[in-house]
Amino acid sequence: MCGRNPKKMVEGMLEKIRENPPPRIPFTVTWSWDDVQHVVAYKMDFWSYDQIRLRFEFAAAPEIEICEEAPGFVDLMEQMKRSLPLTQEDWYWRVMEPAFEANVAVLFTRDANQ
Repeated sequence: MCGRNPKKMVEGMLEKIRENPPPRIPFTVTWSWDDVQHVVAYKMDFWSYDQIRLRFEFAAAPEIEICEEAPGFVDLMEQMKRSLPLTQEDWYWRVMEPAFEANVAVLFTRDANQ
């Protein structure tokens, strides 16, 4: 992710999702916080409502996106806050407002020394 523009990356990703939404399949994912390389929060505009999402990137695994409607999202936010040195403590509110905009926030990037 380093060197890429997160806002442009997310905007392109949002356009692809709007054109061809992925199926909703319930599953459980586990990971070590030490494996997280990058976390981005953003909002998707679904015309009549917005949905906040977290995108986790790993060094040796596919990225994972979790939407705020997923069971356990609030618990995940709390655990993330305890486990990673986030760049923005108030990220949820910054992503939420203004409505119907992507509002990308880079929450964490693992430095080579971490």
